[in-house]
Amino acid sequence: MSLRRLATIGVAIGCVVATGCSGTSGGAPTGSSPSARSRGASASAQPPGTSQPSPSVPPARWRARAAGWQLPSALSRMVAVADAGRLVLAGGLDATDNSTSAVTAIDPASGRARTFGRLAVPVHDSAGAFVGGRLTLFGGGGATETDAVQQLPRRGGQARVVGHLPEPRSDLSAVTIGRVTYVVGGYTGSAEVPTVLATTDGRRFRVVARLPVTVRYAAVAALDGAIWVVGGEHLHRFIDDVQRIDPRTGTARVVGHLPAPRGEAVAVPVGGRLLLVGGRDSAGSDSRVLSGAVSGRTLSWHRVASLPVPAADPGAAEVGGSVIVVGGERPGRTGAARVLTAG
Repeated sequence: MSLRRLATIGVAIGCVVATGCSGTSGGAPTGSSPSARSRGASASAQPPGTSQPSPSVPPARWRARAAGWQLPSALSRMVAVADAGRLVLAGGLDATDNSTSAVTAIDPASGRARTFGRLAVPVHDSAGAFVGGRLTLFGGGGATETDAVQQLPRRGGQARVVGHLPEPRSDLSAVTIGRVTYVVGGYTGSAEVPTVLATTDGRRFRVVARLPVTVRYAAVAALDGAIWVVGGEHLHRFIDDVQRIDPRTGTARVVGHLPAPRGEAVAVPVGGRLLLVGGRDSAGSDSRVLSGAVSGRTLSWHRVASLPVPAADPGAAEVGGSVIVVGGERPGRTGAARVLTAG
């Protein structure tokens, strides 16, 4: 969400349901944080090859531990993707509470970080995915919500604006199935967006579905040939809805519910299930890790672990069979790194 909107919302809703406040002031924003989740939230991107689940089912238990290293500085609301055994972070809210243009590659074993590139437009609460093998960011917040589609060269470097969304969007998500990338949810600066867009190049978009419940800060991932939209924020309230989008038929339905309302979390597909990591509820940042298994046309949930440090709007991706979770807000921004492993 934009800086300009934040002050207005903070006064208008007075931090109801932990919204409209700075990430460093003890509240959760209605949209993006003050200066700047889906998980992105900052929303979190899926690397190539994660659109179809593995036939194997992982153990029901997961182990969460500190990674033994931290990010170079505190960061939240970034795009996080796995690429060639590395974790790549793009944009986000930095330690100075501003949107950043930095793109950083991290070795998850050692925590060693190096510059991978720079964005053309600094953003937070953007969405990212690989399009044609290139990391592509859709929209996001900054001084205002943006409609810019930014793309990095295959080996990193300076990003350039290659296209535009039909409208400005922040607090959105993106997933790739096959060669098609889908853009889901978000906020224009004045309204939540119901349309689900599809693109194969980041330049041309078509509407493939409409969400029955508009949402921002949802946890979104592709699993079992469908797109799952889990929780999020609807009209300034955290929700527990699980929405399923079938990109083949263009249908979108509410098919189930989380155990409790939750937004600003990240969904990571692992071994035929979704791990729902971090997030925020009305009580504040969340440490619970839930596993969602496909059951008919919905997901069945159970708790499998707890993060050592709770966080909303972290970055997370599967790298080498482990889920690496970095940064986030608790409510102050953090550079903590955690590792989730099955067993």
